[in-house]
Amino acid sequence: MHPLFFGRVIACWVLILGGVACAQPSFQPFAAVRRIDPDTGRSLANWPHPRHFDHLHMRLELDLVSLDPPVFRARETLRMTPIGQARSQIRLDAVNLEIESVRLRRTPDHRSRLRRLQGVTHTYDGTSLVMDLEVPAEVGETIEVTIDYRITNFMPQGQGLSITAGDPDADNDSARWPVISSQGQAEHNSKWFACHDFPNERLSTELIVTVDDPLQAVSNGSLIERRKLPGGRIRFHWLQSQPHVNYLVTLVIGVFERVELGGPDSARPGLPIGVWASIGRGEHVRESFGETPAMIAYFERLFDEPYPWDKYDQVITRGFDWGAMENTSATTFYPAAAYQSREELRDIVAHELAHQWFGDLVTCKGWDHLWLNEGWASYAEALWNEEMAGDDPAARRSAYLATVAEWASAQRSSNFGGSPEQAPLVSNLYPNADEPFMKVDNPYTKGPWVLHMLRMGLGDETFFAGTRLYLDRMRFDQAETADFRRALEDVSGRSLERFFEQWCHRPGIARLDVGLESDGSNLSVEVMQTQRIDALNPAYGFVLPLYVQFADGTGRYVYVNVEGPTARQTFRLGRPVVSVKIDPNMTVAAGYNIVRSLEPAGGAESSAGTKQ
Repeated sequence: MHPLFFGRVIACWVLILGGVACAQPSFQPFAAVRRIDPDTGRSLANWPHPRHFDHLHMRLELDLVSLDPPVFRARETLRMTPIGQARSQIRLDAVNLEIESVRLRRTPDHRSRLRRLQGVTHTYDGTSLVMDLEVPAEVGETIEVTIDYRITNFMPQGQGLSITAGDPDADNDSARWPVISSQGQAEHNSKWFACHDFPNERLSTELIVTVDDPLQAVSNGSLIERRKLPGGRIRFHWLQSQPHVNYLVTLVIGVFERVELGGPDSARPGLPIGVWASIGRGEHVRESFGETPAMIAYFERLFDEPYPWDKYDQVITRGFDWGAMENTSATTFYPAAAYQSREELRDIVAHELAHQWFGDLVTCKGWDHLWLNEGWASYAEALWNEEMAGDDPAARRSAYLATVAEWASAQRSSNFGGSPEQAPLVSNLYPNADEPFMKVDNPYTKGPWVLHMLRMGLGDETFFAGTRLYLDRMRFDQAETADFRRALEDVSGRSLERFFEQWCHRPGIARLDVGLESDGSNLSVEVMQTQRIDALNPAYGFVLPLYVQFADGTGRYVYVNVEGPTARQTFRLGRPVVSVKIDPNMTVAAGYNIVRSLEPAGGAESSAGTKQ
């Protein structure tokens, strides 16, 4: 998901504090972390939901029987097999569904005496559907659960399924007809189908959606069939054959014009690449989204991993207020994307496309490891800007670092916290599954900054080799932060535990006061860490680069080894120093303040600056 939505929420939250009317979010983005329930002493940590069954495949049949009010008649068939031991109970997340019947079928080649679809005892409390099996499902046995239900609960906040009304007086069908769209991240798809609504389970999916002509239904994977039915109805059958997680299942219903960006003359022949937009916007989006095939080809080369899905659609959706969402093979975009330029869309298109590898092919095992999804997607923005700068090394570096500077600026201006009040980048302490997207140690800004630090520290060859190894090991699987660390360690031969402990598993960034003195031939540097240092927040350990420039226009790097609250080092340079740049490539997650600048040498002015 792109941070556009969360920026809106934060702005809205600020307006609330100022007394301006605005819909309040369901979570407080800057609230202190609660570790225990004060009344019971119970830990408030969140742990991955248990996987008692391996979910293999979901077939979801949806019939849009009414638009006013919106009503779906639904039949879901979920195939699964027990994990670990025989299981006599199945639990699924299912929020505000109108359950009509639940039935069970055993595979015909199994010893069980149940062969046909039979009713099963179940209970439903509005959030959980629990089924009791008279005969336990044995390890190795495959069972199918079929649930008939109705969907009438359409969430205006864009969680689960939402509907946006059309304008009967509009001049084209796209505007006249309503739009229905889904939003599953973080744990909202259980509001329109029963599922294991947590990112530690994968399955293949298919959606069979029947709507009135001229409505179209867009979903994950390949379009197997588009069939006209009696009574002016159309059925769309989409199959996502490779396994993905439940929050990435998507559905968009509306009237669209589809533009094909792929084809034999594109940068990525052989892959269908579509943009779905309102009627009349086709030629505009053909241009504005036109870099997509080249982006796909570039990321395939860089990651040494072929694009993993059957197609790549980008669906511009009226009423979608979440920025953009990286649903497997079918990203949903906010409505203004139909009118923006290629330059305005470049970062968000790269961000959502990179998710098809980082987030979809490899998914965080829990929301505590969200930065593996969002940090990499944000980092891909810098990678594509670097690639777009051409072959000149200086231009490439400038374009890349300009994007890094945005993340550094965001963190320097907001991240002043520490432990235990603030949650680190990797933390299972959150009040609800949406909060990790908004915390101060933000996956969209601190996450990519951490990746940049790793690239600078390991070098391009090692960093990208480790990234490729990570993708190879974890493809079609769920990952934790340690999986990424181990891949980098195995390629580099270096221990990175301290790095990840400092920048991923503890909150905040370093705050530095830097003093500089020069006597004409030597440079003395003092670095003082000014962030809170105590038993829970030890001083950071890092190497701080400084670029020293001399009067003749040449320069060189020197490095201060910082291992405690204060570090002092003198460099014998043999000639006058004109200026010093503190960590110009932003290789340390820190804000700094020049508290003592250079004494002018040879009449030259000091150009040392301040970066909070």
